[in-house]
Amino acid sequence: MTPQLAATAHSARPLWVERYNGGMPRLLIALGVLLVVAGLAWPLLMKFGFGRLPGDFRIERDGFTFYFPLTSGLIVSALISLVLWLLRK
Repeated sequence: MTPQLAATAHSARPLWVERYNGGMPRLLIALGVLLVVAGLAWPLLMKFGFGRLPGDFRIERDGFTFYFPLTSGLIVSALISLVLWLLRK
């Protein structure tokens, strides 16, 4: 392959492929570490009432339980956003 063809073939790749090439393993490792930390911290969080906060909806009927942790989900989302923001800085 001539250098001119190699340059043409290389430039045909989308820009996002060039920019984020190799970032997926780093992302997966970070998510894995986050899940391990969350799993280890779960018993401690349950002692403080996490999962039973005001705004966490639980509906129980005969043979049916519906649980929607709205407040807990918002707190987790805010914490993850804060951690990712701090990692980007």
